[in-house]
Amino acid sequence: MSRTTRKQNILVLAGACGAIAVSIVVTLYATGTLFGEANSERQDYRNVTFTDAVLTCRHQAENTYGDSIRNLVTDSHSSRFDDSEIVYKVFLQMDLYDSKRTAVTLHYINCFVRAANGRVRKFEVFEDVEELPSRQVDDTNMFGMPKKKD
Repeated sequence: MSRTTRKQNILVLAGACGAIAVSIVVTLYATGTLFGEANSERQDYRNVTFTDAVLTCRHQAENTYGDSIRNLVTDSHSSRFDDSEIVYKVFLQMDLYDSKRTAVTLHYINCFVRAANGRVRKFEVFEDVEELPSRQVDDTNMFGMPKKKD
């Protein structure tokens, strides 16, 4: 074997090994596993139960409102698993203290948890507010008749 043929064989082998190495690195980078990343939308299956969903929602509420929470109750009558959306729909009632911790207001929480990975898809909080009826000046008596003018 001549020197040039041996050199060519080494160069071809090195080029092939380099191409394979580049292909492996590009594949690992594209799938997100090169640097230990995981695609946030695609995860392996997790056995998520209704209890897991309730605990996740309670944890989210406690992280958001902390010591302001006086009472946090799951509405077990309305909370359910929705087959069409593949989510657990958890409904909570929460009593919150005001800034001076003197008054308490009622809040409702809608929390939707994905059944596939246990992550919160939607977290909404609504305050229970009643509007006071507007007082209109009425010039009629209790029977609806105009009042007598003196």
